[in-house]
Amino acid sequence: MNDLMTRSLSTHAQSAGFPYASPEDTDRSSALVATVARYAALLDANGTINQYCNKAVGEASADNYDLSSAGWASLFLQGDRNIYTWGNEITNRRSSNECSNLYRVVARANTVLQALETLDRAPANARSWDALKGSALFWRADAFHNLLRNHALAYHGATAPRIPGIPLPLLPAHARLRSPATLHDSYCQVIADLQAAIPLLPAIPLNKLKPARSAGHALLGRVWLSMGAFAEAERSIDSALGVSDELMDYHEMNPAAALPFRAFNTETIYHAHGGNALLSIGRARIDPKLYAMYDRHDLRKRLFFKQNEDGTQAFKGHYSGIESVLFVGIATDELYLAKAECRARAGDAPSAMRTLNALLVKRWRRGWFRPLAASTAAHALTVVLQERRKQLLFRDLRWMDIKRLNREGAGIGIQRVLNERTFVLPPNDPRFALPLRHGTEDVSHEEKKTP
Repeated sequence: MNDLMTRSLSTHAQSAGFPYASPEDTDRSSALVATVARYAALLDANGTINQYCNKAVGEASADNYDLSSAGWASLFLQGDRNIYTWGNEITNRRSSNECSNLYRVVARANTVLQALETLDRAPANARSWDALKGSALFWRADAFHNLLRNHALAYHGATAPRIPGIPLPLLPAHARLRSPATLHDSYCQVIADLQAAIPLLPAIPLNKLKPARSAGHALLGRVWLSMGAFAEAERSIDSALGVSDELMDYHEMNPAAALPFRAFNTETIYHAHGGNALLSIGRARIDPKLYAMYDRHDLRKRLFFKQNEDGTQAFKGHYSGIESVLFVGIATDELYLAKAECRARAGDAPSAMRTLNALLVKRWRRGWFRPLAASTAAHALTVVLQERRKQLLFRDLRWMDIKRLNREGAGIGIQRVLNERTFVLPPNDPRFALPLRHGTEDVSHEEKKTP
């Protein structure tokens, strides 16, 4: 994995062998390629962009797990303890919180985008110039959407123009921008960035740490889905699946392994990973009701979980290939589930179930899987959403799912019990927009209330 993580876009640009326009342009062309390579290095910092930039505070705030009172007390930082109880201060150091990390990605992307405005796109550097701009737009959109799904309320067309989204620095000089844009404008920026990025991205990535067109389409589909724009989501998802639709056969995985899934597996479209102290394998206990949803012939029951000494379950099924490190990238299993959801919401129950069964047949023991059926589109949607939760846990998607489903009246609340004290997060509570720190100020829960 280290070799993959150190392969650079700059090396790609320098070795791509682009034809020069003419012999007399050789010096200028070489300079252009070298300049693009220098800016590419800003986006080649895997530690900043792909690793641990996303702290998964949404997953840590959600309902797939719980902590014992002792496990909660063992957390070293008060900000981490506050995440679990939805407190108003969830950061520990300004230089080491999710918001700051994600805005660092935005700052790098903005620096590259501004530089490209003054750098000619010529035959000698066209492919690397396009890939660089497309990657910068993709990563800015991804960072903004990570912030939106965890630190903003659910998108609703009627209220989005009137409630806060997130700050949207679009130039390096705006790094200290503090005032959030509206939720509507925030989502519009993410969509615009991705729509501009997709045609510029390469058809095949240099490696799975780099975005390609399939990743752009997949991320755009995720964004549309979070907004409730299901027809648009399905179109984007179909575009992504048209490029990459491979699924792993879970029969080939070893359930006795400490880490059954390797990084950069065949389902991975775009790789990123993150971590959170609350979600470590020695601390986070899987919700018993969630664990009970898995049939004994469902291979995920052994591949995803390991039993703790006290009889509770811990999660080990990370596509990151690293213990206690969450996969927060994009994989084809998510696309199948999103496609099935869109089909169900369009009223096409048979198509929804066919798409879902194409995934599940590779998740159950051979000879025991019976294709699921649904008599109505509403029933299909219920089944698909249950399987979505079972397949995509610990991907930092559940928090957004709770919010978007509550927007439709699902009524999902969360309860924690610590030392005989109960903490309750009712559906649609303002605290579903986690506190956002950017620059030198916080945006509190109170400022995010819907008018």
